[in-house]
Amino acid sequence: MRSPTLSKTRLPKAIRRGFCLCALLIAAGVRAQTAQEQPGRDRIVTQELDPAKPIVVRTMPTVTTTVQFPEAVDALDGKGMVVDESKDLGWFQIGWQQGSRFVSIIPLVTSGSMNLNVITGGKVYVMLLLVDVNFEWVVRLVPQGSLELVANLLKQQRQRAQAKLMPEQPATPEPMTPAKAISLLDLCIMFPLLEQTKPELLKGIYHRYNVGTVTAYKPFDVQLLAVFRHEALDAVVFHVRFAAKQALAYYDPQGFGVRVGEDFYPQFTSKASGKVVSNPADPRENEAWFMIVGAGQGRERNQLAVTNAFLVNVPPVTPNGAQTYRSLGYDRQGDGKQIVTPGGS
Repeated sequence: MRSPTLSKTRLPKAIRRGFCLCALLIAAGVRAQTAQEQPGRDRIVTQELDPAKPIVVRTMPTVTTTVQFPEAVDALDGKGMVVDESKDLGWFQIGWQQGSRFVSIIPLVTSGSMNLNVITGGKVYVMLLLVDVNFEWVVRLVPQGSLELVANLLKQQRQRAQAKLMPEQPATPEPMTPAKAISLLDLCIMFPLLEQTKPELLKGIYHRYNVGTVTAYKPFDVQLLAVFRHEALDAVVFHVRFAAKQALAYYDPQGFGVRVGEDFYPQFTSKASGKVVSNPADPRENEAWFMIVGAGQGRERNQLAVTNAFLVNVPPVTPNGAQTYRSLGYDRQGDGKQIVTPGGS
């Protein structure tokens, strides 16, 4: 049994290592979707250390498998292990240095298994080495309870992120005015800066970045970059970017709208140039902002959330084109308020 003094000197170090490993696991969890698309992802695994359970390590001849412990390994013990395959006949070649947290393993046989006892942190753990076609490259070992801790931390992160997307309770409705609309657009445009400098100005505004939804038209594509909602005003602001498919294209800057399922919401106001160029000097030249309020011209609440699946509609226009009519300096196809079918001209 370890003395109380020894326990006190080792515990803080173990906890520090545990938190470092948890941080790495959290980062890995954030990138989980990308990792799922990477080949060999199943050959890098994480296991919890448990003195009552063996650590199963699957190996393969000609493949080096490395086991990473949270603390330095004090000693190894096992029959059939060798440190130099040229000097002795054994089953597994083991690479390890005194004080290191890493143990490398290469099987010298094509089948079989053996146990290797590892002393670390004042405890003995059993590693069961197997020769298996489903081998592993890296086995990361973390303190007992770490995986549950990471799962809880990730859950808390998701809950905090969701809290930024959805209001906790309905706000007292406020009537929309032109002045409020202009102010809200400006707040959304300056949102990243105000988050750092004057977050109190953003109270009641919920946001979602990197939406990424793309609506395709013949002259251009429209990518939805961000969505903002002011709960009291029942207003939703959209930030979009155009990508030209020709040297120059035009759209109706007052004809924006969004579809959510079968429902269509026309714009209340917008801040847009109406022009899309193929090679802008500044990408912001091809960006636009627009707002919807209520379920249509502000007559009733839309109850939308930034998490909804939005499809942006904006009519392409052809200046001086045939069979069109002029409005606000642009020739619009239709009245600019109906649903535009993606891919249409």
